[in-house]
Amino acid sequence: MAEGVNSSKAPKSKAPAAIIVASAAVALVVLTLLFPSLFPQMFTFHDSRALEFGVATSATTVPQNRTLGVVVWDDNSLGYKDQLTLPTVFSGVLAELRLGPCWSWASMPFGVVVFQGRYTLGNISSASPLQIFEPGTLYCPIADATTSFTFLPRQNVTAEVDLNGLWTSTGVLRPFALGVYTLVAGDAWGNLKIVYFQVKTP
Repeated sequence: MAEGVNSSKAPKSKAPAAIIVASAAVALVVLTLLFPSLFPQMFTFHDSRALEFGVATSATTVPQNRTLGVVVWDDNSLGYKDQLTLPTVFSGVLAELRLGPCWSWASMPFGVVVFQGRYTLGNISSASPLQIFEPGTLYCPIADATTSFTFLPRQNVTAEVDLNGLWTSTGVLRPFALGVYTLVAGDAWGNLKIVYFQVKTP
């Protein structure tokens, strides 16, 4: 008598499908890490160490009554967005930083301050900041209440400012006196740079 034949089919294993899905997930992660520019909006970092801060002046020696150009920048070295919290309290030289009469940390996350004489970051606290921007009440827009600043992937945030002299408390602009000056530039996360310039006779 012939043996009976079992015609029912055994269930197919799901292992190959699971392996394919896992492999695809791993490949996506690897691609994201190796080529972040392909997926720039997938992640947001919060790392101030990723910033490359810098400052440059148009000259190291400037004739009296001439304008000194200053460029300040922060580069996001990440291929991802970098959202950084803005401090609510600043002390020391950071509290003196400005980038114009209507400037705010939320609008531009860095600024400059100038001191007469030659100082270092070690003794700058003994110096008095100069009034390089027009004082008084101006018709400035309402300051943004944002508590963070977001850098886009690989974004360079740059600002330029012209220094034409010193302002008196009554709003009179006078040329820089002859001599050496210390310009300190810094951003909201404590990055500081010093540049020296000298004002000479025309």
